[in-house]
Amino acid sequence: MQFPTSDKIILRAAKRLAIFEAQDDGIADPWMQPENQEMIRAFDAFLLSCSECELKRIVALSNVCLDYAYMILETLFSNERKYDQFPFNSASDLGNDPRQLSLSI
Repeated sequence: MQFPTSDKIILRAAKRLAIFEAQDDGIADPWMQPENQEMIRAFDAFLLSCSECELKRIVALSNVCLDYAYMILETLFSNERKYDQFPFNSASDLGNDPRQLSLSI
């Protein structure tokens, strides 16, 4: 039986995602830093255990760019070979974000 994740844990995960986005300058990837690996493994395991609704809440509360969040989640789920459990087809499935890249005019 899976119990709903508490708001406090969701908020903490959202803050962690926001910190990683802020640290990601395109050169030094915070997801690959050796000093972050223990925390990353725990964060990854948590994200993999979240429902679609919980993942959306984490992304919304983190206020990160949806393209960034989608890239992180898609990479995580593909690395763990959980393709059938990945609930999103594109970044727009996570919500609406004016910063999101769009090719439509």
